[in-house]
Amino acid sequence: MAMSKAKTLPEEIVFDILSLLPAKFIGHYRCVSKQWRNLLSDPQFIKAHHIIHAHKKEEKLIYISVSHALHTITFNQNGTDAISKKLNFPELPDNWLRVIGSCNGLVLVVNRQKIKYLFNPTTLKYHRIPKLHLALPAAGTCAMSGLGYDFATDDYKVVTLSRYIGYEWTVDSTFIDVYSVRMGLWRRLECIPHDHIAHHDLTHANGSGVLVNGALHWMARKAPMLQYSSIIVAFDLTSESFSEVPTPTVFGKEGVFYVYYSWGQRS
Repeated sequence: MAMSKAKTLPEEIVFDILSLLPAKFIGHYRCVSKQWRNLLSDPQFIKAHHIIHAHKKEEKLIYISVSHALHTITFNQNGTDAISKKLNFPELPDNWLRVIGSCNGLVLVVNRQKIKYLFNPTTLKYHRIPKLHLALPAAGTCAMSGLGYDFATDDYKVVTLSRYIGYEWTVDSTFIDVYSVRMGLWRRLECIPHDHIAHHDLTHANGSGVLVNGALHWMARKAPMLQYSSIIVAFDLTSESFSEVPTPTVFGKEGVFYVYYSWGQRS
């Protein structure tokens, strides 16, 4: 009798009940039935689940081990205990290189073949970011990327900034490309009068954009680059335009500086 009633529950009630479950159970319950798998994989459910659980204090970190495998570390609410878990993707080998960024529980990573993947650590579903047909060749170039969410279009976007190394920087030498996950398309935007890849940092020019209030932020220099002082620029994911972030008055006229400390790097 109970099973009979459970089968007739309206889908919106099932939606509300499942959205209250902790994220660690979502992956397991996707195996209950085809209907639940479709429901728990639906973007609207994922969005609603994230909104409900965003205020909870469970903290997670994701890192790449020396064996190039992806791991998550989950901390309890008191921060006194942590659980480490290896992420196993049946169709993808452990050859991860770097975590580029995260947003709303999704993580953007790149492997040793320079292929980017957007994945959900809970459900282990992933989306391969296609190669940009206008991408600069790997040799003699450098690039920086970031991941963000556009609330206006309900779309996740990957933003890449790239330019050639060894050439004097000009206004039209930095290329800006945006990938829409919803549309599955890359677009190239107009160039901007900033150099996001400072000449003193070319050997480490893989910096990821920092996502704050719907915009990705990078350090940059304004043309003409006559000094070593830098600025902070923000890329608005809705308007797809850059703006300069005002420098705190405490820095005075010198502006801000980018300092990189290298403690060694594993290949």
